[in-house]
Formats: sequence, structure tokens, C-alpha cells
Amino acid sequence: MSQSDQIQPAQPVASGMPSPLEAGERILRRIMDPEHATGGGAASAIAGAMGAALLALVARLSVGRQDLLASDDYFEEIERHAQALAGMLMAGSREDADAFDQVLAGFGMPKTTPEERKARSEHIQSSLVQATHVPLQNARACAAVLDLTLRLRNRCNKNLESDLECSQHLARAGFEGALSNARANLRNIKADSIRQDFERELEKVSRMVPG
Repeated sequence: MSQSDQIQPAQPVASGMPSPLEAGERILRRIMDPEHATGGGAASAIAGAMGAALLALVARLSVGRQDLLASDDYFEEIERHAQALAGMLMAGSREDADAFDQVLAGFGMPKTTPEERKARSEHIQSSLVQATHVPLQNARACAAVLDLTLRLRNRCNKNLESDLECSQHLARAGFEGALSNARANLRNIKADSIRQDFERELEKVSRMVPG
């Protein structure tokens, strides 16, 4: 079973949602805001989400074309999966920012007494575990986007081939960025067993997409 086969269809997009340009401006403002922790991991997930959204567009605009080899059902299935992945990655971006907020909160905890130092260390370490888990989850979703793009290669609407390529580039950037973020947080986890488990998972996830 491929990565994309494991993704459930997304819920319909609610009315009143911001336009892509408005959403993009909000994201950029948040990344540049010194009061927030929206960094590389969150940005990578957003890149993957944009790749998934473009993929859904390509699939949707390939439906009804008599000159294509695949059926409408084929394209509609890919569109549903891509929409689900886009939603997962946008949620993953928020989870990444929240996880790193917790890491920063830990570093801001008092450390005067032994008890305070112990509580501070435990909070930082538990937060780092989450801050490593989330980008690995996002990397898996980006790998699923890339898997879906392969299913449209040489089958989609010819007028959208460049959009499909952009989808691949964005998903690849999201994948590599998420892995980089996971590696950075992993290095600071002190528990050997937890760190080694993550190292094995990181190696497994990194092999999902050929170099």
C-alpha cells in the first residue's frame, strides 16, 4: 500500500475561508513575527500543503478530458487524497509551531532551585519529543503528496504539467525541510532510548522519497 492510499478524504472547505493570497500573507506575517515560533518546520509543512493543493487543482482540471488515458474516477480520487493531505499539512504546520512554543516556554521556566531545574528539564525534554514527532509526521504526508504526483505524470491535463512540477518541487521542499527540523530537535533529546527510536524512524522516513 502506498503512502497516499492511507490518507482519508478531506472534509469540504468551509465558506468564508481566506483567499490563497490572504492566507499566504498571514503565514508570512506570522513567520516574521518575533513573538511567534513559526519557523522552518512550520514553513516546510506549509510548502507541502501548497504542493498538495496544486496537485488537487491538477487532478480536478483533468476531469472530463477525453484525450486522457485515465478515467474521471481516477482523477477525482487523487483530488480527494490531495485535499486531505493539504488539510493534514496545514494542521501539521500549526502543531509544529505549538510544539516549538512549548520548547521555548520550557527554556523560560525558572531554574533557581533543584526542583525548578528538574521541572524545567523535564518540560524541555517532553516538548522536544513532540517537536521531533510532528515534523516526522509532516514529512510522511509530504512523501504521500509526492507519491500522488507520480500517479499523474504523463496522465494529467497537458496544460497543467508545469503546475504538477511545481507541486512536486513544493512537496519535496516540505519533505526535506521537515526532516531537517526533526534532526535538529532530535539532537537535543537526552534519553538514549527515545533518541534511538527517533533515529530509526527518521531513517525509515528519509527512504520514502528517493534522493
